[in-house]
Amino acid sequence: MKVVGLLVGVELVSGIVQGMMATLTPALGAHYDVSASALTWVNTLFYVSAAIWVPLLGRLGDIHGHRRLLRVAATLFAVGTVAVAMAPGFGTLLAGRVLQAGLLALLPLEMALVRDQLEPAQARAGIGILIGALTTGVSLGLVVASELSRALDGLTQVLWVPAVATVLVLAVPFFFVPESTRRAKAGIDWAGTAALCLFLIALLLGVGRGPAWGWGSARTIGLFVLAAALLAFFVKHERGTPEPAVDVRRLGQPRMLVLFLAAALIGAASFGSQTALITFVASPPKQLGYGLGISTDQLGWYMLPTGIAALVGAALMNRVGRTVGHRATLFGSLAVTAAGFAVLAVWHDTRPEYLIGTIVMGVGNGAAIAALPAAILERSTETESGINAGLYNTLRTVGGSIAGAIFAAVLSSMVLTGSAVPSESAYVVVLWLCAAACLLAACLTLVAGRTPAGEPAASRALPEPATA
Repeated sequence: MKVVGLLVGVELVSGIVQGMMATLTPALGAHYDVSASALTWVNTLFYVSAAIWVPLLGRLGDIHGHRRLLRVAATLFAVGTVAVAMAPGFGTLLAGRVLQAGLLALLPLEMALVRDQLEPAQARAGIGILIGALTTGVSLGLVVASELSRALDGLTQVLWVPAVATVLVLAVPFFFVPESTRRAKAGIDWAGTAALCLFLIALLLGVGRGPAWGWGSARTIGLFVLAAALLAFFVKHERGTPEPAVDVRRLGQPRMLVLFLAAALIGAASFGSQTALITFVASPPKQLGYGLGISTDQLGWYMLPTGIAALVGAALMNRVGRTVGHRATLFGSLAVTAAGFAVLAVWHDTRPEYLIGTIVMGVGNGAAIAALPAAILERSTETESGINAGLYNTLRTVGGSIAGAIFAAVLSSMVLTGSAVPSESAYVVVLWLCAAACLLAACLTLVAGRTPAGEPAASRALPEPATA
């Protein structure tokens, strides 16, 4: 288990940076003087690039060694975090976020290393420890950002703290982690990867710039047509190549299709809404007529109950599942998440109201993100588990990036009279869209195929975060 102990530090730093960036989002908007709709691109581009980094680096790790690609992912993470800290303008900040998204490839590569180095039972426990370190780091990051904002002078000084930490943590994959011993004899689907990247760029640019250019303008329609053509090429190419970047043929398997769609929908709700939720909380009610006026040095503490609620939901998932059934637990977790967004859409005028909604949403979301990958792995054969887990991560981030662009369009279209500031109704629309996405995901799980015959679910159940 020594390798797990070494990697825990990497995941803690990764989680802390993710939590800090969430807390500091309103401060970034004020520092670079950008609108709430433009600020959504801070997370949208992060998830778009993650949708490329995760499958690409994972595939390269299978071929060339997971430690080698863990070094690459950690380097991207460190360089991106330093770029964010020293960004002179908003464009440089976005470029830094694109590189910083390499951090989402860390956990899959670490999981592969752990599976290679340890016996199955130890590997399951080790993966649980890494997941626990990541989620703990995210919760810590919320508070760390608030306390650093209180103690240091200015946003730049705060951002240099995680930048230095990411550079220091590079020592772990470069000097202390052993290389994996197994290699896949395969190639890289560069054409499929490029098509996926260009499709996402065309689609998100069309959605993001549609309100400014006009939905019927030649540029907007042209981008949507280009995105459709690229998607068609991508699907055809992936179905015909023996070593696809994303095995879309698995999407056609009845027992898996609905779960993958649910993954995209929960990613759309949880990832896509991040910036909108935070900017709403930080909005000054006296000037705008809505918002809670939470300052940056208080925001992390205010968000911490949501993170704790998510940890509780994840910890309870397996225990509740053994009592009422994992299928019912998955449906219930997504339904509770939808209810949390609905509560926020209706009641958000006071801090207690908003906290109740986010705690309900957090409990459901924590259980869902623990239950959904478990359900996917339970319905996968032993030879499909790694591929299906990677496809789950990719669809979740793609769903989040597309939703982020859609929500940015909503926030930039529905504004206060004579300004570029989103109206309260724009945030309400975003919250209802998230509730609808989670409810649809819950309904999809009701028709999910059962575990393949002869492969008991318990043999591949994910470890409980509470034990980790």
